[in-house]
Amino acid sequence: MWWMLRDMVGDDALKQAIAKYRADEDKDPKYVEQLVEAAAKRDLSWFFDDWVYHDRGLPNLRVQSAHPWKTEKDVQFITVTLENLGDAGAEGSVYDFF
Repeated sequence: MWWMLRDMVGDDALKQAIAKYRADEDKDPKYVEQLVEAAAKRDLSWFFDDWVYHDRGLPNLRVQSAHPWKTEKDVQFITVTLENLGDAGAEGSVYDFF
């Protein structure tokens, strides 16, 4: 979970959140989530809901379609559409999945 979170928000935001952590202030289950969200400047409620609070398992990714094509300069590309059949959310680039 920490590895994925670091991948999503970056090293600097995660380090900032950890540096601001105070055990005596950790009275709310969402305390760490709020620290990370503030440092990353984004809503991560879906991530914490799926991966921390409810453990919905792993995403079940399926290749829905793949379309190879060439540019005019003979460079090959593949456009891939992934579908998540699982209960947990996932975020990442195509390079993260292959």
